[in-house]
Amino acid sequence: MLGMATPQANAAIAGAVADSAVAARAAVTTKVVKGVVGTGKVHLSDRLLSVKPSKASSKSLSVAAGSVNVATTFSNRCGPVTLTLSQAGQQVAKATGRSGFKASAPVASGALKMTVGSAACRTSYKLRVVNTPAPTMTPTTPAIVTSTPTSTAMPVGDLPGWKSVFAQDFNTPAALGSFLTTYKDFGAYPYGYTDTSRNLRSNPGYYHPEKTLSASNGAMDAWLHYDATLGKYLVAAPKPLLPTMTYGRFAMRLRADSIPGYKIAPLLWPDSGSWPSGGEIDFPEGDLDGTSLAGYAHWANPNGGQDYFNTRVDPTTWHVYEVIWTPGKVQFLVDGKSLGVSTTNVPSNPMHWVLQMETEISSTAPSTNAQGHVQIDWVKAYSMA
Repeated sequence: MLGMATPQANAAIAGAVADSAVAARAAVTTKVVKGVVGTGKVHLSDRLLSVKPSKASSKSLSVAAGSVNVATTFSNRCGPVTLTLSQAGQQVAKATGRSGFKASAPVASGALKMTVGSAACRTSYKLRVVNTPAPTMTPTTPAIVTSTPTSTAMPVGDLPGWKSVFAQDFNTPAALGSFLTTYKDFGAYPYGYTDTSRNLRSNPGYYHPEKTLSASNGAMDAWLHYDATLGKYLVAAPKPLLPTMTYGRFAMRLRADSIPGYKIAPLLWPDSGSWPSGGEIDFPEGDLDGTSLAGYAHWANPNGGQDYFNTRVDPTTWHVYEVIWTPGKVQFLVDGKSLGVSTTNVPSNPMHWVLQMETEISSTAPSTNAQGHVQIDWVKAYSMA
């Protein structure tokens, strides 16, 4: 259930916020890591690491449980550089940019590994790492989300400050081929449209709502598979038919099979089609390989860049995923718990919601035997009141 869907939830959140406001915190620490990536040798802080050209470089810092914010600057703009943050082998944040970017993530106490990807040419960089420890009491937003929603029902009506503009819980059965005629509040990319992998290979996924979308047992079902008759990989991109929206709340309850070679990327896409200057908000996005999905806030900036938030939940089980998009801020939530907030170059132009499911963005096509289902229990959208 959404964090604000009931008075009880509102009261719990209010109490947690009040408690955290008076809780004691350890001191905020700031560390700076400098280096060069792209060619030659890479200097990271007081340590010299020899690397081959076009290889990434890594450095570990000890952090306290809480959060980190990493701001990155470069000495030039020769090409994009990627920063990945990880703990215990688990990626917790990732961001890419040409002229500087930032990444933020909740962290546990221990080592934080920072990996800087290679640039197109020799690039000097500086990472400013701000570690904000959590209160000494139990954090209201845990670093790793493990809770299960206490209720699975779709929220009803408006929320404080928000007006409900779309709600669908798929209680009417619809066989393959009849989804769009049954659910007239949905559109979809038509057959003939190809997915993002068209940029990498000659046999991409083909959107085909008639052969992928159905509804049963109170859920939308998207069947991602290879059709031997057509000789094509079939994917889906249903679209809730919303009013024109600049800002809003967008929530869905979703689970997905593990389907090697396929991925999901429900997203808010600029009505103008202008990218990257128009921005993009993806949630939940990731390959359907059984690993956790993530939220991506792509900056509304001609140079690109993004903030990344790992859900750290099992995508094969049911979870509620929500985006709250307001002026200057994009917040990602799972099961009513905040994963993080992006405040950099937040889109301020109208966007529309597409529940995109496709083949992996890879030069290698999926196996023709790979197939499975993505199920959506309900979807709900709100405009600012």
